[in-house]
Amino acid sequence: MLWEHGVEAFDVSCQQNFMMRSVLMWTISDFPAYGMLSGWTTHGRLSCPYCKDNTNAFQLKHGRKTSWFDCHRRFLPAEHPYRESMTKFRKNCQVSDGPPPDADGKCMLDELRYFGAEKTVECGGNRHDKVDAYGDLHNWHKKSIFWDLPY
Repeated sequence: MLWEHGVEAFDVSCQQNFMMRSVLMWTISDFPAYGMLSGWTTHGRLSCPYCKDNTNAFQLKHGRKTSWFDCHRRFLPAEHPYRESMTKFRKNCQVSDGPPPDADGKCMLDELRYFGAEKTVECGGNRHDKVDAYGDLHNWHKKSIFWDLPY
């Protein structure tokens, strides 16, 4: 409504009414809130929204917790000295592969449709079990309402 029609508001400095229009350009949030807003679950092996199923996450031996330690050196420039370090990060591990390809909005929307993620109101809450391959190939648990905005 704020984008298409606007709302009548009062400008105190000019002492007159005007039609105020509004647009959501971005949100600033912590990682758990990012997950709630985007529809991508930010816990588990596939929690990184950039790496998705192309992750180097591993489970700790004794705690069986997922760890992403040293999973993002591949985002450094190709000639960065940290990529070749075998002592400062995981032992005897060099990083030669590059970052995963960037996904655009159309790609993400296609993923949501392919895996069957629905809006929360349509699936009756955050029902992960209804989304195909959840936790194995992707972490989409719902389709965010932000996909419905007109811009």
